[in-house]
Amino acid sequence: MSKIKILFCLITAIMFICGCEDGFASERYASNNIDDGEYDYHQMYVDGDSGDLTDKDLEAFNEATRVYNLYIANCKNDFEKVKAAHDYIIKNSTYNKAAIENNTLSDDDFSVYGTLVKKIAVCEGYAKTFQMLMDIADIDCITVTGTVGTEQVAHAWNMVKLGDAWYHVDVTFDDPYPETNEIVYLYFNVTDEIISKDHSWNKNVTPQANADEYDYVKMSGKIIDSESELSQVIDDCSGEMKMYISFVWTEDDMISDSQWREALKDTAITNINYSCLGVEGRRFYMINLTY
Repeated sequence: MSKIKILFCLITAIMFICGCEDGFASERYASNNIDDGEYDYHQMYVDGDSGDLTDKDLEAFNEATRVYNLYIANCKNDFEKVKAAHDYIIKNSTYNKAAIENNTLSDDDFSVYGTLVKKIAVCEGYAKTFQMLMDIADIDCITVTGTVGTEQVAHAWNMVKLGDAWYHVDVTFDDPYPETNEIVYLYFNVTDEIISKDHSWNKNVTPQANADEYDYVKMSGKIIDSESELSQVIDDCSGEMKMYISFVWTEDDMISDSQWREALKDTAITNINYSCLGVEGRRFYMINLTY
């Protein structure tokens, strides 16, 4: 029996988890927040005056304030604040794929209220929530709308400014489906070039994102770009009897059966189950090992 048992491989399936109609104009560019400046959430936070909000919006803002105070306010710098907001949304909200498939989406699914209070939403809700948290933190952030995948599904994500440079942050695409305990970071602080592999938008109305200083995949060092590195990682796992590993594979093609077989040769590993998310040159592998 082959040592390799492929349980499932999602390849680019993460593209399809955000199949929602956002109701945004694709060229929209919100320089302060998704409400085009109708509300200054940072000033509301500073002044404690949110009297103009509806009851539901006030509940959402109060929850955003609670999240900010507990998980973001004490971060040591803007990068850590951006990451804390990104991570909180992913860990505490579920993408409402069932409502999309059943055509039962409600207004809450497109809102901060849905994301933070009901803890279930779609991409617009995720983007609005990230935007609000960045506004409260007084970090430059915009909401970008466009399409994703070959079917050009409507989608929303964010851009954030760290130092003098802008970066794309797609919280939805970093929230794996099916739900796992893993945060992907494939779309956290990435360039125009990287996100353009499966996202399309009007680049004439957004700032350029060319820097990679805060690209978390590169910062984390969890990158494998050759067969020899793959074999070394698997061999190290076998020696330490690790049950799980994750990494980003930067080759254009997926890891082939022959490459897996070569990596597993002469190890104690008898079986692997894996899933993979992402696009060519930037695929995130989540691997379980059996001995």
